[in-house]
Amino acid sequence: MRTLLFINACVRGERSRTLRLCKKYLSTYLAYHPDYEIEEVTLNDIQLRPQDRDELDRRDEFIAEGDFSDPMFDLAKQFMDADHIVIGAPYWDLEFPALLKIYLERVSVSELTYHFFGDHVDAHVSAERAVYIMTAGGYTIGKNYGYDYVQGLFSFLFGIHRTDLVKAEGLDIEGADVETLLETAMREAEEIAKE
Repeated sequence: MRTLLFINACVRGERSRTLRLCKKYLSTYLAYHPDYEIEEVTLNDIQLRPQDRDELDRRDEFIAEGDFSDPMFDLAKQFMDADHIVIGAPYWDLEFPALLKIYLERVSVSELTYHFFGDHVDAHVSAERAVYIMTAGGYTIGKNYGYDYVQGLFSFLFGIHRTDLVKAEGLDIEGADVETLLETAMREAEEIAKE
C-alpha cells in the first residue's frame, strides 16, 4: 500500500469547516486511488512545542552523528516516506495555526528530509505532489502567506513541485451562503482528488 499523509491542523476538530472539506478530498482520493491508505497526524493530539535551545542542540548532535533513531525524528521520517501529502489548515492571521509551523519545523531536518549543498538542495522526500486545503472567513485577496510558505518550502526543500490549493473563502461574510461556498470547494476538491 502507498501512503497518503494527512496533516490535520484543523484545531477546532469536528466543528472545523476545513476538516469537512478535507474529508471530502480524502474520501474521493481513496475511491480513485485504492492502493493508498491514510496516515493522519492530528496536530491537536500530539504534544508539539517550539524547539528551544537545548532541544535544538540535542537535535544538532544527532544530525552530526547521522543518528536519526531518536523519537524526535519520527514525524520527519513519516513525512519523508509518504507518497502523497495533504495539509488541512484554516486561514488564520494571513497564514495558518501556529501548530502547523511547529510541525513543519519538526519535519524540516537537514541530512534527513533534505541535504543543502549551498547552491542547491537534494530532497529526500518521496511525495511528488501535495494538496493544501483551507477555509477562510473572509477573503485572502492575494495574501495567502500560509499556502505560499508551504508551496515554497515543499518545492525548495522537499522537491515537491506540485502543491494544489483547495479553498473556500468568504464563509463569515454577512449574508454568505456557506453551504453553497463549501459545496463549490468540495467539487473542486473532488476533481483534484481524481487526478
